[in-house]
Amino acid sequence: MELLVNYGVELDARDGFNSTPLHRAVENGNDAAVRLLVRKGVDINATNSCQETPLIISSRKGHGKTVQFLLEEGSNARLTTKNGTTALHVAVESENKAVVKLLLETGKVEVDSKDDHVLTPL
Repeated sequence: MELLVNYGVELDARDGFNSTPLHRAVENGNDAAVRLLVRKGVDINATNSCQETPLIISSRKGHGKTVQFLLEEGSNARLTTKNGTTALHVAVESENKAVVKLLLETGKVEVDSKDDHVLTPL
């Protein structure tokens, strides 16, 4: 990944799902790539075709270290998908207890946020 960055590859390029390299790195649990991309200034709150942010994807996947890093780097935990779900919603739905705890401890999530089905995360 670092080699591609050094050769000037577009770091916010989009694929057919409107996902960026950061979305893919988060999805695949590639912490080194996530850190490199964020430190190179990519949009940490970029959304794909489902309006998922990297934080929402990492919360669903249970990648606690990535969730913590993204939050520390300024990821917005209150952004929602096109269905109104937040990072907390998907962490709860995926039964990722460590990520749920981490999100709650930050104080950056809304526990009363309702999705399109009028369901709150908790």
